[in-house]
Amino acid sequence: MAVEIAGLDVETLKSEIKKTYARVSTAPEEDFIFPTGRAWTQALGYPAEVDQVPEGAVESFAGLSNPWQLGRLAPGEHVLDVGSGSGTDSLIAAQMVGPEGRVVGIDMTTTMLEKARAAAEEMGVANVEFVEGERSGFPSKQRASTSSSRMGSST
Repeated sequence: MAVEIAGLDVETLKSEIKKTYARVSTAPEEDFIFPTGRAWTQALGYPAEVDQVPEGAVESFAGLSNPWQLGRLAPGEHVLDVGSGSGTDSLIAAQMVGPEGRVVGIDMTTTMLEKARAAAEEMGVANVEFVEGERSGFPSKQRASTSSSRMGSST
C-alpha cells in the first residue's frame, strides 16, 4: 500500500530518488540538475582531507552543503552520516576522528554504498562502516540520544 502525503506517493518518490542517485554513482560524468564531483567539493570549500578520498567516491559526491564549515571533528568522536551517498563526508570524518573514533554512513542507494565501501577499502580505513537504511527508521529528535556523538545529514 502506497503512503501518500499531500497527494504525493512516497514510495514512488523514494524510487525516483534511488534511481537518480544510482545514476550519479554509475554515470558520474552525466549532467544532473544538481552539482556533483570533486569540483563541487572545491566550490564548497571542503577541507584538505578530501584530497585523500579516492576519486571513485568523490566523482559521485552530490552533497548539498559543506558540513565542515561548522568545524572539525575531534579524535575519538563518533559520527553518524545519514545520507552518506558515495561516502565522501564519512571518509573525511574517518580521517578526522582517527582510529580511536568511529563513523557510520547510512544510505538507501545500493550502488552508492558499494562505491563508499570500495573507497574505504582503498584508503585502508577501518573506523568507518557503510550500511543500507533510511532516515525514516530513526527515532525522532526528542527521543534520540547523541551523547558525545555528532549526527549529520550529508552526501
